[in-house]
Amino acid sequence: MKLNWGTGILIVIIIFLILIISFVIFSSTQKVNLVEEDYYPKELNFDSQIEKNSNTEALDEKINFIVKDSMIIIGFPDFADETKIEGSIHVYRPSDYKEDLLYKIKPDTNGYQYIPTSGLLPGKYIVKVDWLYEGVNYFQEKVIIN
Repeated sequence: MKLNWGTGILIVIIIFLILIISFVIFSSTQKVNLVEEDYYPKELNFDSQIEKNSNTEALDEKINFIVKDSMIIIGFPDFADETKIEGSIHVYRPSDYKEDLLYKIKPDTNGYQYIPTSGLLPGKYIVKVDWLYEGVNYFQEKVIIN
């Protein structure tokens, strides 16, 4: 059987369309993992984040992060009365937001808060501490490799 130019072009166009449709179906079934689920509202509050960072930079003593014995130990500054510290600790996993953990700040009498790492998957985490002390907001973060 001899093919002419018209039949060859038609076959190439049909194969091309099948490939494009297959690619569209394949790409629509893939999981898209956003860095933040609600990134737009967080972007609107970016000015307050800058203020928190500058408040933290002005501190003489900042939060200490220690990873030891399957624990993340967060040590608050000595000047801060642990009963007056409020806020949250976000253990953020950049590669999968479903593995994120959120804790309320509850330091012990020595000003330390302990977060177990036994339930964390191996990989990179960012520990974000957003805290309030005597009406002033602070924010500090640290990269932790589990």
